[in-house]
Amino acid sequence: MKITLTPAEQTVAKSLAVMRQQIARAIARVDQQIGEQDGWETDEQGIGGEFAVARAFNVYPCLELSPDSGFDLLIKGKKVDVKTTKYPNGRLLAKLNQRDDEVEVFLLVTGKFPEFTIVGYAATDELLNKENIIDLGHGPGYGLSQDRLKACPI
Repeated sequence: MKITLTPAEQTVAKSLAVMRQQIARAIARVDQQIGEQDGWETDEQGIGGEFAVARAFNVYPCLELSPDSGFDLLIKGKKVDVKTTKYPNGRLLAKLNQRDDEVEVFLLVTGKFPEFTIVGYAATDELLNKENIIDLGHGPGYGLSQDRLKACPI
């Protein structure tokens, strides 16, 4: 499913990205991003993906500026972590230190702000499994290729 954010959604997402980045640095939260882009760009991309999924599932996106709750959206009573990548063939990834009690579903979104594609999802126990540990050059983590994901809706 392809979603293009409206101009209003783009404005809110960009504003949230900058503010979240400023707050995270002000409280000395360690920036764990992988890549050479600015931190606000990573946040913009992630928040954009969350907004696209929120619109697709007709749920309200998180507008809080407080530290991360562990999940991004509540969809059909499930805690969902939206993972966004600019790579069309990108994988659904999670860090090895991801707590399995924070999220019930991981959902992959591809694209570049403001245009996104909702690819598919995996339950937490399907992704956070030792057989799925991979290293894409930035250290080990969990990963599933797109052909192993379930089609949306959740």
